[in-house]
Amino acid sequence: MQKFLFIIFSNFIFLYGNSYDFYISKSNELKLDKDPYWHTLLHMSSNKSEIDNKEFFISPTGKIDAKAEMNATIQAFFEHNESICKYPARYHWLKDRLKMSELEKIKCEEFDKFVKTVDPKSVTLVFPTAHISSPASMFGHTFIRIDSSYESKMLSSAINYSASANQDTENGFAFAIKGLFGGYSGQYSLLP
Repeated sequence: MQKFLFIIFSNFIFLYGNSYDFYISKSNELKLDKDPYWHTLLHMSSNKSEIDNKEFFISPTGKIDAKAEMNATIQAFFEHNESICKYPARYHWLKDRLKMSELEKIKCEEFDKFVKTVDPKSVTLVFPTAHISSPASMFGHTFIRIDSSYESKMLSSAINYSASANQDTENGFAFAIKGLFGGYSGQYSLLP
């Protein structure tokens, strides 16, 4: 019996030398890279991510290869614990789907501080109307309001995504054309 268990254990170690190898194999068996939720996490449509920032991806081909990004993500969670803090949504989804119990609990101090500061209780999508005297507002000012435990909405935080442009130094026509056709890179901001 002991010899049998030793052989099974040896084969397991041979096949899955690292813990992450086992989970990569499991994710491949389950075809999790094809799961719509994984594509949502990567902001993928038509098998290409809408994110242009290379820092968003762990794999060099992550923008166009969901499987490579998943494998690199699983490996990073085991080798670089800070990856868990950088990608909390990926971590929670993969941990749930793959039953990854071996990952050590890690304290994400920066994330915890952010959540404590924002103190989220509810979320509202806000789209104020455009104002004719501000050309930038014609492209919309959609943002997400995060209501906290304060009663006043004026004390809520807001997450905004906007073009990284300066309408004061841009020609009005060029500003409109670039704004309509994606000529500016976007950036997120959290206010207040």
